[in-house]
Amino acid sequence: MRQLGLPETVLAHTAAWLSSDRRRSPRTQTGYARDLSWWLAYLVARGLDPTGVPAAEADLYAGALRAAGLAESTRARRISAASSWSRYLARHGEAADPFAGMDRPKAPATS
Repeated sequence: MRQLGLPETVLAHTAAWLSSDRRRSPRTQTGYARDLSWWLAYLVARGLDPTGVPAAEADLYAGALRAAGLAESTRARRISAASSWSRYLARHGEAADPFAGMDRPKAPATS
């Protein structure tokens, strides 16, 4: 993520977000980092600052994931990771959450 040019404070908050109690296992941290990287790569490709993303971009991102033919569960997971990260940054005053109030794909229920 450092190669994306994120500010040091955002990198530090990202590391803290990844190591929070809910993401304790290394495997879970790797999964969240991988899913978040899709959002960050999307923002870089669009020339957007990850700390100042308009809400419409979250909808466009969801549409891009759908257009790529990804399964609903994959889209839900990637959006969930990006939204969780954005909420964490917003809580620390680093960014707004462009995913707030967004209609999201639903992951299939597991039995």
